[in-house]
Amino acid sequence: MLKTRRARWITVAVVAGTAAVAGPVVVAQADIEPRTGCTDSVNADVPGGLAHWTAKCSGDEIVVQGWVKDTRIDGKCAQIKAFMDDKWHYSDKACPEDQVEHFKFTDSGRTADVYLINK
Repeated sequence: MLKTRRARWITVAVVAGTAAVAGPVVVAQADIEPRTGCTDSVNADVPGGLAHWTAKCSGDEIVVQGWVKDTRIDGKCAQIKAFMDDKWHYSDKACPEDQVEHFKFTDSGRTADVYLINK
């Protein structure tokens, strides 16, 4: 199953007394449906990053592998983080712009919460 995910931006207006900040202020980035199962293939993008990963299971283990790419000159790095078997796994950071890093995570279980981040 191929999934495509886009990040949603959560915005707020800051009010101090009677003056409000013009325009939205980005306070958090929320990935939609981060859970990856045994047969998933995912394309993900956030401002400044692209990624693709697949997941496969063998016995009681899940393997998540793919690539992450930095797409902006913004001083930030694109990276994959995955929560598997009660611990975090991190890819190498992809930066500067156009840098691609490949990753492979293996752990116990049959699901993983996988996120593309840009920080």
